[in-house]
Amino acid sequence: MSPNRAADPTPPSPAQVRTAVNVLATCNYSCPLSTVSSKVFTGDAVSGLPLPDEVPMLCPPRWFATLFVITLGLSASGPYAFIAAADRACGTHSSEVPQMPPAARFAEPFKGDYSTNDFSQWNRVETVQYVGEPKRYKASYSARVVDDSVYGKAARFEVRAGDIPFGKGERSEVSGEIATTGGVEGQTRWYRFATKFDTSFPRNQADLGWAVTNQWHPDSDKGSPLLSWSPGFKNGMWSLLVNTQKSPGAYTGTKSIFDTPLELGEWHDVRMQVHWSTSEGWVRVWHNGDLRILASGSDTYYLPTLIPGTTSVYYKEGLYREPTAKTGIVYHAGFRSASGEYALNAR
Repeated sequence: MSPNRAADPTPPSPAQVRTAVNVLATCNYSCPLSTVSSKVFTGDAVSGLPLPDEVPMLCPPRWFATLFVITLGLSASGPYAFIAAADRACGTHSSEVPQMPPAARFAEPFKGDYSTNDFSQWNRVETVQYVGEPKRYKASYSARVVDDSVYGKAARFEVRAGDIPFGKGERSEVSGEIATTGGVEGQTRWYRFATKFDTSFPRNQADLGWAVTNQWHPDSDKGSPLLSWSPGFKNGMWSLLVNTQKSPGAYTGTKSIFDTPLELGEWHDVRMQVHWSTSEGWVRVWHNGDLRILASGSDTYYLPTLIPGTTSVYYKEGLYREPTAKTGIVYHAGFRSASGEYALNAR
């Protein structure tokens, strides 16, 4: 197949798109992206094409740009792909896609899926018995890895009354590093994780006090995470919270931008795309496979995703809560973080 071959005037099939994603993944976006011929798809031929979930989005969601494969082939320097970008919002189409800057190229995803049968994938363990590096942690009721019929392995986190390793809150959590699990100013990242509440988990957690299961913690000793998932904002619900702050610890308000029933004993599979910024950030959420409409009435919620005075975040999961008499048990599995959505499915 020649690099000068004209584009096929018929829309590419989902199989072609899937193949192209694999080709581009193979060369890690380091191979040049060529332009297609002047013939591009228009109208329903593009917008109606059923694409697989693995197609990555290179542009902010406000552009609604999706990659469409035209031709594929191999050259002396490696695999290549001709692609076209379609703007589904206004119906116009571009025959050229710019190369991703080096800082935005896809890297191998971080995996914190507990497939190692311990917590060695993570940077830190925080329980009432132990706070420190995972390699020296001895499993206890607070945090241990268990077999799971859906994900193979999962981490079970249990918090009892009085389980305060430091600070004022009761907790059992793991945390990752900024570079692998979090994000920095100007960066767009993809995340995937699964969370399940034990059948004994209090349905009235909001009455008992605040609680957090998943959070992106700022690079500051002060303040709370701007983005977090909480079962303690509305009784019986798991909520994606925005905790706005003028500076770390200078709170201006807390609101939920997405709520879903706790569904005790059932897994919540979550994918998120977040653009990290102190001014022009945005968030998108897929819950159990479906792109969700957020509190703004759109599938994209625009907001500052970093607290002013900070430049980055790192991810934590487990259970962190206001002291209460009841025991809380939460399971986590399958966490991944990457620059592109396709990498969330990589083995």
